[in-house]
Amino acid sequence: TYTAVVDADATGSVGNSVVPTGGGDPDPECPSCDTDHPVADPVIVVAKTSDPVSGSEVIAGQAISYTLTATISDAATTAPLVLTDTLGAGLTFGA
Repeated sequence: TYTAVVDADATGSVGNSVVPTGGGDPDPECPSCDTDHPVADPVIVVAKTSDPVSGSEVIAGQAISYTLTATISDAATTAPLVLTDTLGAGLTFGA
């Protein structure tokens, strides 16, 4: 018995096999000497919220706080996750 760890950059599927030889004549049979495991793709859910909440009336000079949240499940990401957030017309970056 031994273990192997799936690499962070593994995609598609990972597998392993053993090739038995020797032990006498005839060579050993091995009907289940291969394994195959599909690698889960990450599930990425991105959300954006604001305070005051979307749909609320605002006035000139009022600050609106925005929060971006990325939730990653089922697997690690295999590339950088980039969130490009562009201010709309009538907004100036505050802090």
